[in-house]
Amino acid sequence: MNATKTASDYLVKGMEKIQPAYAQFEGKMYAGLIPSSHGGRFGEMMFWLFKPDEQSVENTLTLWLNGGPGCSSFNCGVMMENSPVTQPLHDAGYCCLQPTPDLSYNNHSWTRATTMLYV
Repeated sequence: MNATKTASDYLVKGMEKIQPAYAQFEGKMYAGLIPSSHGGRFGEMMFWLFKPDEQSVENTLTLWLNGGPGCSSFNCGVMMENSPVTQPLHDAGYCCLQPTPDLSYNNHSWTRATTMLYV
């Protein structure tokens, strides 16, 4: 991360105005881009961190990395699996994210136990 930025620069505000289900998440969200380089090539990776106000396993952080074609940490981990707000369950074969997905609060979110970092 850029040394001149602080955590407040990455604080996510107003998600509940875009998707009302985010109003039910009791905690803070941080998101942004992490610079990366390898072999003279430079790029950025996006991160999204969900830090709950209370978690059952204190002082823990879980790093979530999905992989494979068509299943990023955001498409799968955040939107369909274990973040505080996900797409509702659908039958097998249901296509991934719709242009305007119906999102709902996930009562089984891993953020009940730990801070979640998706990259």
